[in-house]
Amino acid sequence: MIIEMFGLPYSGKSNFALYVIKKIKNYEFYSYRSIIYKDLLDDNKINYIEYFYLKLIEKRREQIHNNNFFFQFKILLLNFLILLFPTSYEKTASIINTNYKSFLKKNSFLRFLHLTKKNENVIKVINWIEQETIGYNLSKKKKDHVLFNSEGIIQRCLSLLIRLDLSESNMNKFLSICPKPDILIIFNDTKILKKFTANMNAKKRKIFLKKFNLLIKLIEKNLKKVKIFQFSLENREQILSDLRTYIR
Repeated sequence: MIIEMFGLPYSGKSNFALYVIKKIKNYEFYSYRSIIYKDLLDDNKINYIEYFYLKLIEKRREQIHNNNFFFQFKILLLNFLILLFPTSYEKTASIINTNYKSFLKKNSFLRFLHLTKKNENVIKVINWIEQETIGYNLSKKKKDHVLFNSEGIIQRCLSLLIRLDLSESNMNKFLSICPKPDILIIFNDTKILKKFTANMNAKKRKIFLKKFNLLIKLIEKNLKKVKIFQFSLENREQILSDLRTYIR
């Protein structure tokens, strides 16, 4: 079972992910990244120190947009703990690339992404997608768990749209060939959208709104076999109940 969320930054994805994990017990939840770390640990490619370091990095990444004071305090604590570990993200990233090199070369979706016009920000997104695609592939081999991602591969189409002027054909191509989750929860709040575009000039705002709404339509078109939920605070508990049913 693979669950992803989609939405603009600060739309509530991470908060809802933490809420679901807290409420649905007796299941082992992984993200695309954390299942890679577990696989490397099981194969003795990394040690326990490196494994827990990466888990801390992942926990920090998941909670970084949460403005709650308690969570911000946890971020500070995580930052302190990360500094104590005698390892580095660069080292473990190199281990990941080495161990899954053949997969990265053979995957047609990733080959398509590498044709994209690149800058530093786009390369960062493609690196995220590479790791998430590896995690997706591993999850299909190991079926005794739930993958729950506050962001995921579908979200990366939006990540690229924010950084690039993606055409409709490129968005459609991305969504037609990318690995797809079993469940997608869409966060599409007009207030968040208005806030996100507030600092854009009129022309840029108009273009972004048009493409963002188009992206939502293309998601619905290309993910017909995926169970899609439209999130709102009013239906939060119903989605939670439905997720319990699907996970069982």
